[in-house]
Amino acid sequence: MDTILITVLPFLLLALLIAFGIWMRTETSPQAARMAERFGIRKQDEMEKAIQQKALIASYYAMLCVLGAYALYKAWVEQSGINNIAYAAIFAAVLTKAAATLILRWRSTAGDEEYQPYPAWKTLLLVATVVVSGTALVFLLLVAVIVL
Repeated sequence: MDTILITVLPFLLLALLIAFGIWMRTETSPQAARMAERFGIRKQDEMEKAIQQKALIASYYAMLCVLGAYALYKAWVEQSGINNIAYAAIFAAVLTKAAATLILRWRSTAGDEEYQPYPAWKTLLLVATVVVSGTALVFLLLVAVIVL
């Protein structure tokens, strides 16, 4: 019973936090509006949205760099082998970003006569280049670890 409670408790807490955030954003009740104002949650204008987007992109790339550095440190310095979870996380993040970019560009330029639709082959070529270069880098690191 204790292990079930320990397993379910983080998911329940996350669901409650998401529900609380949604409740504060609705601003239909005066209590939610007061609480949102107290926590600093308010409607954002275009400049604030652009700032948040740039901060999110910077944190995404910082996370990828730190995760990559950690994986290389574990494989090279500690020689504990390749951390497959770290490389899988980096690979999933890069593929998710590429797929989201492809879909968002296609949806934003689909019905517009001023812009030509963004070709899918460019994004797929970028993904293939990242996959091939990442595989080559991992292979070279494996060879360097085995030889040294």
